[in-house]
Amino acid sequence: MNFQPISTTEQEATTLLASQDDQGVAALQFVPTTDFTTFRAEHAFSGDDIVFHFFRTEENPGEEYWGTIFPNVLSEVAQEVFQAGYPRLKAAFTREHDSWWMRAGSFVNVGLPEERVKRFYAALDQALEARNVKNLPV
Repeated sequence: MNFQPISTTEQEATTLLASQDDQGVAALQFVPTTDFTTFRAEHAFSGDDIVFHFFRTEENPGEEYWGTIFPNVLSEVAQEVFQAGYPRLKAAFTREHDSWWMRAGSFVNVGLPEERVKRFYAALDQALEARNVKNLPV
């Protein structure tokens, strides 16, 4: 089953991606990663969920990349790594921050979540590199 990344405002994305665990709790403590050239990212654990934020890099500034290729590859790789689709995987684009948000629902207590995050980032970077995104026109 595919999940469909959508474009929203920040407020709409927050509502779409929120879980009941997020209501009335302190801000999440995001862990950044800048290890990849195809995206910058950060993730946090929220209850049983893993929340991701993805940001474009200077190496891949093009609209085709960020608006089409990135969300398509994100969908494919997330489903492969997490072995799930919607509604456990949700993603949205926020125009205000020019970023993609993703929530992987109920994965904190499945295996080793930090290892899964690392595997997800590496697989996403490798899949994006395979699409030769650096050679796209800006």
